[in-house]
Parts: sequence; C-alpha cells; structure tokens
Amino acid sequence: MKKKIEEVLNKDYGLKLKYNWQVYRFDYIDKKTQERKGRPIDFVGFKFYHDKLTIRKTTYKRIMKLIHRLIRKGVDNISFHDAASMLSYYGFIYWSDAKGLYTKLLKPHVRLKDLKKIVRNEYIRRSKDPLIEEEDD
Repeated sequence: MKKKIEEVLNKDYGLKLKYNWQVYRFDYIDKKTQERKGRPIDFVGFKFYHDKLTIRKTTYKRIMKLIHRLIRKGVDNISFHDAASMLSYYGFIYWSDAKGLYTKLLKPHVRLKDLKKIVRNEYIRRSKDPLIEEEDD
C-alpha cells in the first residue's frame, strides 16, 4: 500500500510522503469497556475525534494567554493586533466544541462587537492613507 501511495503522490502530484509517516487506529470507543481508544487526528490547530472536535493544547494556551491580556488591558486599550488575533481565535472556538471557553471567559469581559469595531476602524484608517501600510511593514 505504502509503495502504491508513494508512486501516485510522486507521479500524479509531484509530492513525497512525509518521512515520519504513521499508520494508527483512529479514535473510537470500545463497545465492551466503553473506554476511548486509538488516537485523534491532530491537524491545523484542532484534534479531530470521531464524536467531537477540540482545540490543540498549544493553541488553547495561546488563546488563554490572549484572553487574559485582553481582560487585563480593558476594552478601551485593546490594540488592533490583539483584536484581530482574538477574532481569528474566535473562529477556532466557534468551530470546535469549546464554546464554554468563549461564554465563560471572554464574553463577560470583551464583546466581539468591540473587537470588530477596532479592526474595522484600523482598516478604514489604512485605506485612507496608503503610506501607513508601508510604514507598518
């Protein structure tokens, strides 16, 4: 199987199989013991299980660090970068099974509407003065 996969990847797509490839049993729940066995697929910041989707631990830690920074700064002092980052991370929270993270930690302190307003105002400011982008880069 591996040789055939490598052949198709190389011939049809010009790709190579990653050197540390693995074959393992995907996450499942044993019918007899009701224990979770196998491994989830860890991909693009998420962990995919057969019945749920969670955020990768390192991504979760970065989100928590940013949430605490936003809470500490307060709504009036949030920077464009922090607001844009939090909106991006909100996508992770929204599409995963971690909605409690948003409702319990972030929502009581910072509204998404405020973050969107900060980002929108910055983009409006940049669009009016084209020299601003050159200075930021």
